[in-house]
Amino acid sequence: MKQSFLKLLPFALVIMSSVAAYSADNFVKITLPKKVSVELPRNWTALSRNLRITLDSTVQSVTEQIGFFDASSDLNFAANYFEDNGKTAAIFNIRYYPDLKLSQQDAAQSTPNDVRDINALIRANVEKGGKAFGASVIEWRGTKLQQINGATAFISEYTRTPIENNGEFCSRLVRIFRKEDSYTITISYRLSQERLLRPICDRIIASIRNQSMIDLTDHPIPAEGVTLAWPSTPKVQLKKFPGGEILNYQAVTELTSERSVVLSFRILKLAKPASNSNTEELLNNYVTGYLRTFYQDARVVKKSPRKTSRRIEGHYFRVQALSSGQNAYTENFFFVQRGRMWHLSLLYGDGIEEATSSLFDAFINSFRFD
Repeated sequence: MKQSFLKLLPFALVIMSSVAAYSADNFVKITLPKKVSVELPRNWTALSRNLRITLDSTVQSVTEQIGFFDASSDLNFAANYFEDNGKTAAIFNIRYYPDLKLSQQDAAQSTPNDVRDINALIRANVEKGGKAFGASVIEWRGTKLQQINGATAFISEYTRTPIENNGEFCSRLVRIFRKEDSYTITISYRLSQERLLRPICDRIIASIRNQSMIDLTDHPIPAEGVTLAWPSTPKVQLKKFPGGEILNYQAVTELTSERSVVLSFRILKLAKPASNSNTEELLNNYVTGYLRTFYQDARVVKKSPRKTSRRIEGHYFRVQALSSGQNAYTENFFFVQRGRMWHLSLLYGDGIEEATSSLFDAFINSFRFD
C-alpha cells in the first residue's frame, strides 16, 4: 500500500501563474472526468489547458531529477483564486492516477498503524519535493482518514515557506483511491488570509463527490421511520429464520448489460433484543442462521468497524458464498439501534467488485432516520 500512496504524492508546490479573475459570491458545480464533481467559488479562475501543460512540464522537469515524477498521472483540472493585484491566494487542482490498484475497500480497511506509516512516508517525500522547488515545510499537521460524501479519503495537511515571494501557504492533499479512477486533489491558501479562505477551502473539500455508476433516488419507508436511496422502488417481503424474522426490502438492478446486482435493506426483529454488547453474536447468528439458508458455504472473509457519513457507527463485513455453483459476494453494513439490527447489503458476482464499491458507499451513506 505504501508504494501506491507515494504515486499519489501531488506536486502542490507548483510555480503560480497570473490570470485575470472575475468576482461573484456563490459556488458553481464543476463536473470532472471519471464521475467526480466539486463545487468552487465563481471567482476562482480555471487554468487553460495550455497553462496546465506548462505547469505540469515544470513539475516534470524538477521532479524527474529526484525520481518523483509519475508519467502515468494526469493534471486534469486546475483553478486559482487571484487577488486584485494578480497574485495567487488559493489553489485547486486534481491529478488522476490510472495505474493505481488500491480501492475504496482497501482505504476503508486501513488500520491506525497503516495511517501512521503512510503519514511518515508522505511527510518525508513532501519535504524532499518541496526542497526541489525551493520551499520547506514549516509545520506538518499529519494525515487522517475522513469520510467525504461516502468516500474514504486520506487528507494530509502542512504549511510551507513562500515560493517566488508569494507568502506562506497551507496545503491539504485529499487522496481518494478508486483503482484506475484514483486521484489526488490539492487545495491550498495563503496563511495571511486564513480567516477568509480556510472556510471556503473546507466547503470545497466537503463538496467532493464520486458518483455511482447507478443513480440512486430517495425512497422513504414511513412504517419504519427511515429514508434510503435506491435505484428503483424496492420490493418488500417478510422472512423468518432461526432466532427471529426479517423485514426485507430489495431492488435488483443492472450494473452492466450482462451483470446485475442486488441491493437489500433488512430490519432484523430478533427473539432476543439486540444491543451493542452482543453484536458479534448477532453477526455469527445472522451468517449461520440466515445466509446459509440461501447460499452454500457462506463465510465472513473481511470484517471491520465502520462509520457512515451520517455518523452511524456499525460493522462492515464481506461474505463469500456459493450460489448455483458460482462465487457470490455480499458487502454488508449492520448496526444496532432501537433494539433492532439494521442491515444493508449489496450482492454481486465475480469480476465486478470495484464497479460496485461506490454504489454500496452511496447506498449506506444515504440511510437516515426521519
